[in-house]
Amino acid sequence: MQKQILHRTLLALLIALWLLPVNAHRLLAQDDIIVAQVDRSTSGINETVTLTLTINRADAEQPQVPKLDGFLIASVSTSSQLSSVNGKASVQVIYQYVLQPTRKGELKIPPIQVMANGKLYTTKPITVKVVQKVTSAQPSPTPSDLPSKTQVAAAQLDSQDFFVKQTVDQSTAYLGQQLTYVFRLYQSVELIEPPNYQAPDFTGFWHEQKNDQSQLVENISGRDYRVTELRTILFPTLSGEQTIGRASVTIADSPFQNGGVLQADPVTVTVKPLPPTPPTGFSGAVGQISISATVSAATVKVNEPVNLRIVLRGAGNVAAWSDPVVPALQGWRKFDSTAKTDSRTQNGQLIGQRTYEQLLVPTEAGELGIPAVNYSYFDPQKGSYQTLTTKSFTVTVKAAAAELPVPAVINSTGGRGGPSQVSVLASDIRHIKPAPGAMVSASEPLTNSPLYWFMWGVPPLIIVVDWVLQLRRRRWANNPLLMRRMQAQKKAHQILVQARKQAVDPYPIVGQALTEYLSAKLNQPIVGLTQTALSEQLTRQGLDAVLVEHVNQLLMRSEIGRFAPQTNGTKTVGDNLLADTEQLIGSLEKVLSA
Repeated sequence: MQKQILHRTLLALLIALWLLPVNAHRLLAQDDIIVAQVDRSTSGINETVTLTLTINRADAEQPQVPKLDGFLIASVSTSSQLSSVNGKASVQVIYQYVLQPTRKGELKIPPIQVMANGKLYTTKPITVKVVQKVTSAQPSPTPSDLPSKTQVAAAQLDSQDFFVKQTVDQSTAYLGQQLTYVFRLYQSVELIEPPNYQAPDFTGFWHEQKNDQSQLVENISGRDYRVTELRTILFPTLSGEQTIGRASVTIADSPFQNGGVLQADPVTVTVKPLPPTPPTGFSGAVGQISISATVSAATVKVNEPVNLRIVLRGAGNVAAWSDPVVPALQGWRKFDSTAKTDSRTQNGQLIGQRTYEQLLVPTEAGELGIPAVNYSYFDPQKGSYQTLTTKSFTVTVKAAAAELPVPAVINSTGGRGGPSQVSVLASDIRHIKPAPGAMVSASEPLTNSPLYWFMWGVPPLIIVVDWVLQLRRRRWANNPLLMRRMQAQKKAHQILVQARKQAVDPYPIVGQALTEYLSAKLNQPIVGLTQTALSEQLTRQGLDAVLVEHVNQLLMRSEIGRFAPQTNGTKTVGDNLLADTEQLIGSLEKVLSA
């Protein structure tokens, strides 16, 4: 009996000793089912942080990573390890998340949850301090501008799926000189939804954004990146240190990766003022310019019009070039002048021509001269002012056709002049017709007609209208911003009509027309303004909330259409969008021109 008890006791002890390590291992695993840690607690905004998530259960589900405020998940990788303790196999699954900080400060990685065997396990939160730049970090990569695969040393980008960069082609420029701003989005993986681009604040620059974008491929540390490139032409309007703010790209969440916001570092440009003591007649034109002039006719009659055409051609902000000034002309009357601007982008440079036409009417006969016209501008390549001169013209003006002379009286003998001979037509006496009882007027006097007095009033009316028009032209010439504001609706209408005729993509056209219209009316660039800032600007101008919301929605539709084109778009959709834009601009004009 005692032996049986002893045997049972030894057997129970052996079973307990055999189970102890296993139970101890299981108890340890219960405490450490999921562990999260980072490779650094302090990081520069130009560095990456690796979050390692270790799960000590083979039956654990995939971890649920919450939205990481202040981080973009650049890449995710997994691995597994198999181990055996006292003959008991266990599996360890490791997830690694490469995080890209998007802002400075104390950034928190919230608790991460995982479900295993019907139970929910949670990690502890982790805090990472992100500073502007860590001195030991490697410099940011400088990708090549060549449209081909190039090798760039950027070891810190080995594990990043996305990053952005913004540059300008010159860090120093003169006031009014062209700069080219380039924004690049680098991506090594495909996206389910197109990213949303937010342009930076271009305060201090007049900008001309191209409607197209280009793509190229670059190889960085052995990894191919598809680069989407957006270019914006800039013209500095303020001297001194001008900073282009952060452009950003928002990447949407997907089942395979968390989204986030990527921001590019600001760019600073040193803008030099134009040299002092400009030549007489200089009115602010900057670029490389040539000039030519023609007249429509070399021989005319008095009061027949002659058209003087002056064409400015070259590179620069063509729309901002002022019109040439025609000097006083002896023997001529000057009438309304017109100007037309045509510009385009060629090899990354804004070029074009500005055509100025002056209508001249000679008031006297003779050889009338049209003197040469001088035009001064600043050439940033030469760093000096230049003055151009057209050739002069001489127009032969003939007298106007005289009235036909009164023919001389021919007498009955065929001679000219002198008393005429009377021929006898009949010898009988003809009866005299009776006189009427009263004398009556054949018609009302001309002075009683309203038309008579109206015709007398037409010449003074024409003089007054011409005087008012001359005052308005002088006012516009002295205030180009006012002229731009007054012609904003007309220019927007021309852009929309041209787009409808050419059947081009309406989305960038709508954004261009509405943006240029609002920039002219508000007298400041609106590209780069947040929706809230733009709404505040429009509200201060007297727009109601419905109209402000319509503007924001249309700008948003334009941005979405440019960078996320609709696959089911039709010509009807484009026409409706253009018509909606023109109707909106008409509604805005009623308020902004009041």
